[in-house]
Amino acid sequence: MVLNRLKVCFNAIMLISFLLIVGVFFAISAKAEEVNEERKDSVYQNLYVKPLKSFDYKGIFINFDVNENGDVIVAFENDRKDYIVVFDKNGVFKYGYQFHSYGGFAVEWIGENHNVILLREDLSVIMDSSANCVAIYEYTSFNNTNYRKLIESYKQVAGEDTFYYERYPWLIFDEGSIGRFRIIRQSPDGAEKIIYDAGYQKGIFKIVFLICFFTVASISMTRLIKKMIKDIKENNQKARKSVQE
Repeated sequence: MVLNRLKVCFNAIMLISFLLIVGVFFAISAKAEEVNEERKDSVYQNLYVKPLKSFDYKGIFINFDVNENGDVIVAFENDRKDYIVVFDKNGVFKYGYQFHSYGGFAVEWIGENHNVILLREDLSVIMDSSANCVAIYEYTSFNNTNYRKLIESYKQVAGEDTFYYERYPWLIFDEGSIGRFRIIRQSPDGAEKIIYDAGYQKGIFKIVFLICFFTVASISMTRLIKKMIKDIKENNQKARKSVQE
């Protein structure tokens, strides 16, 4: 009996190991294929790309990437609009554009161009500095893996400088949607330069809403408790009178 159980367990382990190996093989073997011109034009048009001449927007941070020249590219969204913005290593706005992703997205440098990963569409859109579409590739599992890698990257090094972002979340919210985030460049001597500061713009309305909500809820609960206590006292008094009678 024990021997049979050991055989069953061994076979189960071997099967699971085989399935994992096969899964990893297909994930590694997954390749990106460039879409044809017709689909490329269709996808690009549906992104509704709008180049920015200047930049003064704040928003929810998605991710950032730094190239070898120290240029910082930032992905974020604000009021259901998505943005890709590039700053030089001193925080000066270089170029950017607004677009619509229809889902999760992230950005990374690809040489002088940059790659916008569209998670829901399983696409990588290669864009240039003029917000023109250079090429579009269709991915499978690699796209998800690269997306997670990008949005979980908090610190990067370019030359002798270290770039990182920090945020000050309110604990009752998700970290990305409220609080303050900023991207900072740190020189070898420890000097810091703020590249981009998003402030608190996105979270203030939620804070005000929750303060009002909890205030109203507290008042309502206080009144309800007082009423319950009053009803209990009245019922006790009636019960005593009934006993006395």
